Amino acid sequence: MTKKVKVMLQMLVMCMHHLTVFCAEILNSQENITLVPMRLLQRNANNTNYMYTLNSRAEIKIYISGYPAPSQYKISKESGGVTNEFIVSSAKSSLMLESFLIVHTFVLVPEGIITFVVKTITPDSFGNYFLSIHNGVGNNLIYSFKFTEELSSKGAAVAGGVTAAAVVMVVATVIVMYFKRKSL
Repeated sequence: MTKKVKVMLQMLVMCMHHLTVFCAEILNSQENITLVPMRLLQRNANNTNYMYTLNSRAEIKIYISGYPAPSQYKISKESGGVTNEFIVSSAKSSLMLESFLIVHTFVLVPEGIITFVVKTITPDSFGNYFLSIHNGVGNNLIYSFKFTEELSSKGAAVAGGVTAAAVVMVVATVIVMYFKRKSL
C-alpha cells in the first residue's frame, strides 16, 4: 500500500469519526431522546478466547447497544493470581491508557462497536480481562475475554522437525538391529 493511499485511508477514518461524533451531538441535543442501558449484542456470544503470538497486535471488537455513548470504562486483568485495574472516565470516543486503546463507534444509534486494542502483545498481555462499560443509564455492562498464547508457526516447525528426527532415528535403529540379527 502506497503512502498516498495510507494517508487517504487515515483521512477517511478521521472523517468517519468526526461524522459519528457530530451525529451523536445532534442526538444529544434533542429533547425526546430515549436513553438505553448498555447491553451486548448476540454477535459476541462465542468470542471470548483470543489467541495471539508474542509481539503481534491484538484487536477485538465488542458489539453493543446503548445510548448515550459509554462514559466510563474499567479494565481488570487477571494473570498469575494478580489483578490489575484501570479505570477511565471520559466523554471521548477514543481512549489510550498504558498499553490499551479503547475506541467506541456508533454504527447505527444505539448500536455501536467498542474496539479494544493491545498494540504489542508481551508475556504480560496474556490472561483474563474484564471490561466494564457504562453510559450512565442502568447497570454496567461487563464483557470478559481471555488472551492466550498461540505457538508461532516457527515454533511448531521446530517441534515438528525434532519429532521427525526422532522417528527417523528409531526407524534407523530398528533397521540396523534387524540386519545385525540376520547376519548372526
